[in-house]
Amino acid sequence: MWEYVLKGIGTDGFDNGISRWFVGDFVGDKTLDVGIVYTPMWGTSLMQMIDGATGKLAWTREPFVFPGYQEPTQTDDHAQPPSTDPKERMKNSRLRKYCWVGCPPIETVYDFDKDGKDDIAYQSVWYTLVLSGRDGSMLSGKFVTDIYPRTLNYPYTILADVDHNGEMDIVLHGAKMHTMAQTWKDMKMLWWSTSTRMTPPTTCRRR
Repeated sequence: MWEYVLKGIGTDGFDNGISRWFVGDFVGDKTLDVGIVYTPMWGTSLMQMIDGATGKLAWTREPFVFPGYQEPTQTDDHAQPPSTDPKERMKNSRLRKYCWVGCPPIETVYDFDKDGKDDIAYQSVWYTLVLSGRDGSMLSGKFVTDIYPRTLNYPYTILADVDHNGEMDIVLHGAKMHTMAQTWKDMKMLWWSTSTRMTPPTTCRRR
């Protein structure tokens, strides 16, 4: 038995406290380890991995800048009208610069890279990504609006081999019944479905 103390947190859930728990064999010793997403006082959300065998901290993942993000310039912000392209508006928004760890309602766990350790997939509003369970580094990721006309807010994440190639794919089910399936490695969209009126993507089929 062991005990792990999270310092500097209260009981206010998402804003200050523990917001997510999930388990998997992340250390690789065939023992279930504990993933925790929490927000310390006056801080930002953190993802920590606790070794299930020893109760010791294996790694910590802090919020990070989206790969491919471009810092907005004064010209972008003031001299020109806002872009109507959602991808450009997203990439030039300071508020959407960071990928917050553990924001969605569910983290999905699977050994994507076949290294014997479980990995973590989720979608943080603007970005779909897979983190290595071994050390929290990013294995793959892509802006949602690079392949889909809109974001899915905080979608539920499901894993399934939808194209029957022996590899798990990521299925996202978001607000207004938007559902999208994409490959985990190159984040290519496989199919999409929605109950709302929307201009369809041209890169894949609709379900």
